[in-house]
Amino acid sequence: METETKRDKFGDNLVKPTSFYSSERDKTKLNWFCYELALNFWLTISSKAGKKLEKRYAIREDDIADFSVYFAKKMKEIILQKLSGEIEIVYF
Repeated sequence: METETKRDKFGDNLVKPTSFYSSERDKTKLNWFCYELALNFWLTISSKAGKKLEKRYAIREDDIADFSVYFAKKMKEIILQKLSGEIEIVYF
């Protein structure tokens, strides 16, 4: 009989690696890089400005996490465009 509740192996992080892959086949270095980028972006924003954003603008932790995942996925698109030669310069 299990007395503990099952916890996600990635802890309480709102940014999950599964946001960047849907199957084992999709676990690529680029997708993992995007996960790491989103996680670090979320952690940095949350630690430096999270409380101010929530107090002043009602932007919550999960909003920051959602934006971080969105940002990393957009960066992935830009990286793929650069690698395929569609664009010459990587931009933000």
